Amino acid sequence: MLWRVFRAGVKPPAVWILAAGLAVVAAMLFVQSLEPYRSAWPIPFFITLLAWTAMSATQVENRVAPAIHDDPLMRKALERRDALAREVALLEAPSFRRQAEDVLQQVDQDILPEFMRRLARYRALESALAYHRTGRGPLVGASPDTIGNLKQLSVAQQEALQGLLTRLSDMVANLMGLSHSTDDPETLRRARALAEDMATYWESSSEVFRDSDSTLRR
Repeated sequence: MLWRVFRAGVKPPAVWILAAGLAVVAAMLFVQSLEPYRSAWPIPFFITLLAWTAMSATQVENRVAPAIHDDPLMRKALERRDALAREVALLEAPSFRRQAEDVLQQVDQDILPEFMRRLARYRALESALAYHRTGRGPLVGASPDTIGNLKQLSVAQQEALQGLLTRLSDMVANLMGLSHSTDDPETLRRARALAEDMATYWESSSEVFRDSDSTLRR
């Protein structure tokens, strides 16, 4: 982690903070008119160091986040979310639209942020297993039973993520039908059932992601 912070710190704007701070320190040490303040040079030095470290850390986070947003599964989830929003906007009946907006709000506030966190865990586990297959990484030396359990968890996590994408697609398709047949109570009933099923499925599938954390800590 420290190495990643250092690498991020040699790029703007963190490196600008470092350069400006060191320039101030150099001026206090070598400029004759600032000689009365020379003994206080550690103060701006440590302030510069703290500011540079903090900015570097934020740049590390900014580099990691896009990796998840660019993940194929995350792109698919966002694509379905955007399609869902378009279909909600096409609904004319106020009562139907309010219910669909509630579903969209749940997707935005609860499901997508959690999807991103679970996807990051899945990719981390997948990466660790890939390293293990080449004889490298932190899993080298783990018992065959533990590796077998992690492989099963990786499959289960992938299925859980894909399962949510399927349910989002079903919801989009159902809202398409609802926008073209607002007087069909059966279509509305299916939309409600799909929303409930999606929430229940997403909650119940959380166990496989908690299990991966506990297994890796053993």
